[in-house]
Amino acid sequence: MAACDAFYRFTLVDVGGYGSQHDSIVFSESAFGQAILKNQNDVLDLPDAKQLPGTSVSLPFFFVADQAFPLHKRIMRPYPGERLGENKEIFNYRLSRARRTIENTFGILSARWRIFRRPIVANVTTCEAIVKACVVLHNFLQVKEEDIPMGSRKYCPTGFGDEVDINGGLRPGQWRNESNMLRP
Repeated sequence: MAACDAFYRFTLVDVGGYGSQHDSIVFSESAFGQAILKNQNDVLDLPDAKQLPGTSVSLPFFFVADQAFPLHKRIMRPYPGERLGENKEIFNYRLSRARRTIENTFGILSARWRIFRRPIVANVTTCEAIVKACVVLHNFLQVKEEDIPMGSRKYCPTGFGDEVDINGGLRPGQWRNESNMLRP
């Protein structure tokens, strides 16, 4: 389970859940999930609510999630169901665009670190260490390139992550094409 920022950098990683476990179980049993559900904001080090620009409305920071997660004041998830009405459908669409950021972050990580393209043959402790090391290296490279123009970046250049075109259509990122992976 992981969270990221808008720049495809992991901000929280909880390694050790099994792939066969449902996201809601992994979340509720993780230290992160427990801290959210018990409102332990000091443990999470979440910022205080901020005023929306140009308004007197103050909103808390929250995590964007899918339907597998519980509705909570620190978790924003889509409205369930179909034919919800225009406002709820627009909300769900925009929320799905925000959720795409974590999908891109995982996609970039797995495309750039080939070890994730097949089962890792190692004990659980070593597997967890490998995942954590790759996440740290991923974040290091993302930060290292943040002052380089997008077109000149090597680790995550323009078009490597999914993009939305001028008409709102999705242009799949190059990370989805395995031929763009770095060599080990």
